[in-house]
Amino acid sequence: MRQVAALTKLFRNREMEIQKVFAHDFEGVYELIKKYDSVRNKQFYQNLFVKHWQTEEDFFGFMIIENGKVIAYLGLIFSKREIHCFSP
Repeated sequence: MRQVAALTKLFRNREMEIQKVFAHDFEGVYELIKKYDSVRNKQFYQNLFVKHWQTEEDFFGFMIIENGKVIAYLGLIFSKREIHCFSP
């Protein structure tokens, strides 16, 4: 998370900010997504903002906001995996 804090500090000088994306951020992110994908419908992308996994994380990625508008989005999927009978 230190890297995110460092990038946020860098972008703040340019009226930009990096934030975690939560379910309530969908509409803003969707405005960006629909510029690049006119084939899939809104429901398809809304499904990506529902927690389908059993992890502690409660967010769906990161977004860059400039002047109150989402200009970039990085979606994430979290998972836990057992390796050699050990889990992190």
